[in-house]
Amino acid sequence: MMSLSYGPTEQGGRTMSMNFGPLNKQGGERRLNVAVTRATSKVIVLSSFDPGMVDLSRTQARAVEHLKTTSKRTIEAFVDHYNHQRYHESINNLTRAYVYFGCG
Repeated sequence: MMSLSYGPTEQGGRTMSMNFGPLNKQGGERRLNVAVTRATSKVIVLSSFDPGMVDLSRTQARAVEHLKTTSKRTIEAFVDHYNHQRYHESINNLTRAYVYFGCG
């Protein structure tokens, strides 16, 4: 389990500090790689910020870029699974997309 407890610089804000500790340093991408690849069955990431809040123009750290793109892809994959692949008992075992588009 990996916890990313960074957040906006002010309540309700959309910007945040780009200080991700060791990930900002040279070789930080190796630390991120080790954290993810050492898992024996799965990686669970808890995050208190939206990946869109990470402003890559404010950092040169490759690890921060990898963190943003990986988080964004993971969220998109979850939403796709939830809306288009996961069948919901409460809506007659249809996907949310089927119901939304009137296919069910």
